[in-house]
Parts: sequence; C-alpha cells; structure tokens
Amino acid sequence: MFCHYLLASFAKCLQPLDTSVVENHFAFHTFTLKLALQMTLPDLYFPGQNWKGTDFYPDGSPSRGLLDNCMKATNWEALCLYASTLNNSIECRILPNITNGQFHLVRLLEFENQSRWIARIQLRKSTERLAKKLQREVDAMAIVRERTNIPVPQVFGYEINDSNSVGAAFILMEFLPGNVAMDADGGYKTHNGEIPPQHKSNFYNKMAQVQVSTLILSSNNAMHLSDKHYRR
Repeated sequence: MFCHYLLASFAKCLQPLDTSVVENHFAFHTFTLKLALQMTLPDLYFPGQNWKGTDFYPDGSPSRGLLDNCMKATNWEALCLYASTLNNSIECRILPNITNGQFHLVRLLEFENQSRWIARIQLRKSTERLAKKLQREVDAMAIVRERTNIPVPQVFGYEINDSNSVGAAFILMEFLPGNVAMDADGGYKTHNGEIPPQHKSNFYNKMAQVQVSTLILSSNNAMHLSDKHYRR
C-alpha cells in the first residue's frame, strides 16, 4: 500500500536525525502523503478536495462525538481574529468545509483578498505529551521547508496547548490544494491502496526526489532551527 510505503520511506530517511527535535517520523504523517502526491499527479486529478463533514460518522459513534466536541469547544471567532492579526489585519471567515484525520480537525479560513489558510485543530484536549509532539511537528516542518525543495506548507502561527483564546491547540498554515494519496484517483474503493499502474513510474521518481532532499537534513547528523521565529 503506497501510504505505508511513504511512511516507511520517511522513517528510513530520518533515522540519523537528532531525536531531541524529531522523536519519530510520525510527526511527518500529516503532510508527507499530501506533498508526495502533489509532486506526483497534475492538477487534473484534483477536481475537488475530500471534505468529509461532521456527518461523515454516524450519530453516537466515538469519532462523531470527538468531532462534535471539538467543534463546540473551539472559539472560531477568536481563531479568525488571531489569523487576521497574522495577515495584516485582513478580515477572514471560516468556510463550512470540514475534514479530519485521527488526531486533527481541518477547516479552511478565507480572507477578504481571497487567500486561504488551513486551520488544523487538535481533536483531543492538550497534554504535555501532545504539546511536545505538536512543537516537534512545527519544528520539523520548518526544517524541511528551510533546507529542502519539498513543498511543505508554511506555518503562520500556532499554539501547542489549550491555554489560549481559541480554546484548543492548533496550527495555521498555508493551504496547498489537493488530497492525501489514499483519497486520490478514485479513492481507496477504486485502487484498494495500491499505486495505480499508470502512475507508478512518476510516483517512484518523485518519491526518490523527496528522499534525496531529506538526505540534506542529515548531513550534520542533527537538526537545528534557524533564527526564524513563528508568531504564537
């Protein structure tokens, strides 16, 4: 299954890196599938994004309860206000599009100038472990963006715990249109998690480029952030 292939590839590339910054490759799971696919398939394979919506899960199910609780606990007005302060005070609104993974809820923010950001909200209440994990993920994304040509989303702002006006841990990042690999080209029901034959050659070529880029990060056997800082 090519989603497993991607995770295994990044795990292998990141093994030499300093674990004080990236404890394990799982911090990369939120964007590796997406960026690899974006580098592989042209825009014609993205007629629309895969937005599930809160009604994707049955009423009474654990997943539905987790999403509903997150939606209610998050102060969306405060999130928009915070995003505006990071974007030259341009007013923004929350679009109705919603999707989620195992750990995060994702929504789109649209500004008056038609630019869009992603709001990635942590589904569960923050703990010390989750806060450290989120910080590692932000640091890893910054390093990959700074030192390679892999198209990692730019992070505009974030909070690693619930102690803020939004009431949740979150990341505000650049919106890169596209779907994760598992949802592309007809979705799992069409390809059963296998790389479609017509895309294998291009897919492996692009994945090789990603792996070569990540080798740059291990040249000194450590990862260190530059003096650049995000607003929090």
